[in-house]
Amino acid sequence: MKDELGRTSNIVGEYAEHLVKDYVGGELLPPSNKSADVKAKDGRLYQVKSRKVKGKLTGSLGIIRSWGFDYLTVILFDEYGGVLYAISSPKKVAKEYAKSNDLQNGDVISITQDFINDIRNINITNAIMKINLQEVDESVFEIKEEILKIPIGKYVRLKLNEVLGKELINEEELKKMQDLEYSKFTFGIQFPFFKSVKSIEEVKVSRYWKEPVTVLDEKYFVCSEWYEREGNNDRPYFEEWLSKIVK
Repeated sequence: MKDELGRTSNIVGEYAEHLVKDYVGGELLPPSNKSADVKAKDGRLYQVKSRKVKGKLTGSLGIIRSWGFDYLTVILFDEYGGVLYAISSPKKVAKEYAKSNDLQNGDVISITQDFINDIRNINITNAIMKINLQEVDESVFEIKEEILKIPIGKYVRLKLNEVLGKELINEEELKKMQDLEYSKFTFGIQFPFFKSVKSIEEVKVSRYWKEPVTVLDEKYFVCSEWYEREGNNDRPYFEEWLSKIVK
C-alpha cells in the first residue's frame, strides 16, 4: 500500500474506500463530493477515514471538513496491510469526539480506545477483514500485491495473532488444528499446525516457532514449516482457512 504500507498515504485511503464500498454494496462517489466517499444502495452516505497504526493506538484521523454524511467509517491497518479495527460511527456519535482545528478549517478525531470501542459504533472489523482477504478488482490489485509480498511465515504469524486477538478459534477448531491429517488437508503443511507445550519433548525446534501462543488459556507451539514456491504454495490454503474463520 504505497508509503503508508510501502508507497503513498493516499493509496491507503483509496483502498479503504473500496473495502467500504464492497461492504455496503454501494458505489464510490467522485472526489468532487467533499462530504462522503461511498453511497450505499439505501442512499446512506459514508465518509471513510483510514490510517496505518504501528503499536498503540495514537494519532488522529484525517480532517473532516463537511458533515454531510450518515456514517463515519474508520479502518485501521497494521503495517502489513492487515485490518486491525473497522467501525462505522453514526454521525452524531462521531461529532462527540471531534475537535475543531482552525488551522486546517475542519474537525479532527483522535484515535483513542474510547472512540474505537464506543458501544454506539457498529463494529465491522470481521466483515472488512473477510473482504480484505478476497479477490480485488484491477483498481486495487497493486495494493493487494503489496500485501502478498509479505513472506508467508511472517504473514501466518501476523494473521494468526489477529485471529487469536479476536478469539475466533473455538475448542473444536483447536482440536482439529492439532491433527496431522487436518493440517495437511487444510493448510498444505506437513506437521500439525498447533503442538501443545505439554508435549514439548516431541517437538523438533526446526519445525515450530520457539515462542508459543495462547489459545483458550493453553499454550501451543505454531508450525513454522510454511512454503511459497512453485508446486508447494501454502498461502492459498491459509487464506482459504482465514476466510472461513473470519465470518
